[in-house]
Amino acid sequence: VGINEFTQNNLFSVYPNPFTNEINIAVSATNEGVATIEILNIQGKSIKKIEVNLVSGKNNLTIDELNNLNAGVYFVKMYTNDFNLSQKVIKY
Repeated sequence: VGINEFTQNNLFSVYPNPFTNEINIAVSATNEGVATIEILNIQGKSIKKIEVNLVSGKNNLTIDELNNLNAGVYFVKMYTNDFNLSQKVIKY
């Protein structure tokens, strides 16, 4: 089972930005399936990687235990075989 379609109107938001110890992700999916969420540093090195099950419709996810990251710029990437979304975030 995969996520087959994402349109321009679908929501992908990472907040708060800047963050301290956790981030929240809001994403709307047209189909249910498994997605990978990855936190990358500014050089593109993977810092944290998790798999999540998405339901059709709105999904709200929390990634915590990020207090060990240094202050700086990171990228939150969410992907399946069918899509690849990312957003820049700042840790302070």
